[in-house]
Amino acid sequence: TTLSFDATQAAVLRMPGSPARVELAAGSLVREDGQPISGSTRVALTPIDPSADIARMPGLMVDAASGAPIESLGALTIEFTDASGAPLNLASGQTATIRIPATPAEGATLPPTYPLYHLNETTGRWTQEGTATLRTDPATGAPYYEGTVSHFSTWNADQVMVSSSLDLAAS
Repeated sequence: TTLSFDATQAAVLRMPGSPARVELAAGSLVREDGQPISGSTRVALTPIDPSADIARMPGLMVDAASGAPIESLGALTIEFTDASGAPLNLASGQTATIRIPATPAEGATLPPTYPLYHLNETTGRWTQEGTATLRTDPATGAPYYEGTVSHFSTWNADQVMVSSSLDLAAS
């Protein structure tokens, strides 16, 4: 979904029919050179359901710090542009609240909090930055993870994969 809004005003930008959402303060977006913007701005919100097809996830599904595999409960790509199509991001010191639709595998129980990761587009690895809290969207009844971010990218509610092994040779 692509939405237009005035960047000089506070905004709650929501994808219709989905809990996917970004909430930001007035004047919090800047160009790559740090210059504030005014006037018409666009945001593209793209929820990703890794339970339907993990190949939809960008990058490598590994933790940047440890290299361990990670598993996702949902992701959201957020891209802001000005009227000329130039990319925008949050100004230094600004934050935004995001809502990532929770898309667990069938039968999975959603934990009340989950690590929040963002994609490092240079390395293709995921970096943990904060925690997201499970909530339910009153408009749709759908679960989502909400967290606070300091920049825009693809954000992912995921964790290092939990696995166990069984040694059949041990007695």
